Amino acid sequence: MLDEQLNVAYLSAQNNAKDLNQTLSIEHILVALIKDSGVSEALSDLKLDIDEFRKILLLEIEKQPCHEPPRETTQQVGDSKEVERVILRAILQVQNQGDKRMVNGLDLLISIMNEYNSRTVQALNSMGINRNDLIAYRKNDKTKRQDQSNVRSLDSASTKVKLRDSNTSYQAEEKRLKAMIYNPKEFRGWRN
Repeated sequence: MLDEQLNVAYLSAQNNAKDLNQTLSIEHILVALIKDSGVSEALSDLKLDIDEFRKILLLEIEKQPCHEPPRETTQQVGDSKEVERVILRAILQVQNQGDKRMVNGLDLLISIMNEYNSRTVQALNSMGINRNDLIAYRKNDKTKRQDQSNVRSLDSASTKVKLRDSNTSYQAEEKRLKAMIYNPKEFRGWRN
């Protein structure tokens, strides 16, 4: 369900929370997500100061309570209810769009933006980033990728036409040369 980059970000966030003896929260996820190229590109394009946002996230993480360290080092860090909710929401949103693709970091960020009571979401809103902007960005990005795909397919189609035309030209030239060789009288001026 989660694409490879998002899975790596999720595992990084889990490890971060485990190192701090905290429950995995949206803030942990966002710190890992802003390292994701798609998410950082979207936020940069929407004019967010990523370094400033990272500082806000780290301050929020510092405020979170620490728990007793797990007795076993292999014990998994628990997800908060909000993390479970945003991941499930992102999966359902992608499925409801009819897309046959994996959930990516931008999908998860859009899902996180539905957590209106989150101080991190409020910080994003105060920095000029809202859910609608992210949805519009994803739609424009998807359209841009489709346009690039169409250009690639047009380029490939024009290449096929050029190859076919050059093949036709080659065949015509070959036919002309054979006629010259086998019927020299038809071609004046080729001999002195």
